[in-house]
Amino acid sequence: MNRRDEERQKVEGSLAAVVFFSISLMCEMRGRTLRLPSQIAYREAGRYESHDLLYGDLLDTLPQPLKDLAQRHRDNHDEAEEEDTASVAEKRKQLDNLNPPPEVQPAISHPPQSSVVTNLALSSLVLIQRSLDALHSSHTLASPVYAHCIGLLNSLSSHMTELERIRDTPIPLSVSRHFSRLLVIHTVLLPVVVVQRLDGQRWWLCALIVGVVTSMLYGVDSFATRLGQPMGLDREDLPLERYVKQVQDEWIQMRSVGLAAD
Repeated sequence: MNRRDEERQKVEGSLAAVVFFSISLMCEMRGRTLRLPSQIAYREAGRYESHDLLYGDLLDTLPQPLKDLAQRHRDNHDEAEEEDTASVAEKRKQLDNLNPPPEVQPAISHPPQSSVVTNLALSSLVLIQRSLDALHSSHTLASPVYAHCIGLLNSLSSHMTELERIRDTPIPLSVSRHFSRLLVIHTVLLPVVVVQRLDGQRWWLCALIVGVVTSMLYGVDSFATRLGQPMGLDREDLPLERYVKQVQDEWIQMRSVGLAAD
């Protein structure tokens, strides 16, 4: 393999790492483990699997260090068995916030090195930056292009931080319980008020008013749960798979253009 082929392989590996980052970020937001196809025990049909988004060409192009990271991440994390719906995830986050904070351990001057990969998406960004640094050092990547790529990488890191803040910040459990009590009180007292206003006449109109108003208020409560965790597997959640597929389609298009240019 000549130098040009090696440089081309490094560039394609860097682009494939961006696609891998999008897939790992989706799994990170849902609290699931990214499993490469060779590591997957297939389950029943119709169950979501992260390997469905990993094309064979993408796996062949990925740098080996990134595959090793995915392997270590899989070895240290077990995928949740239940579906991560919005209601379940929101309740879990609320209960986690009720737990007492962990004890503060005294700081040590030289913390032990750990091979555990806790955030695969963040590790992917680090490897992408190292790849860009190597391409810039070998004069494969021009300085203006390198600076622009680093800026885009910083934007990805900022967006990932914002997504993690949304994922890890639930609606306080006290607020949720208080709002539920208000809904119950309102549902009980509303028929009494409506009957008094109508002087006991047209009872069917009373039932209609109570039903419409109550359904609207309980709908607001349901919306609050959805907004607390918009990255689950419910039908109303964000279509993360579609976003990731768009990134992969763009990568395939760029790769085909590069092959045609050669």
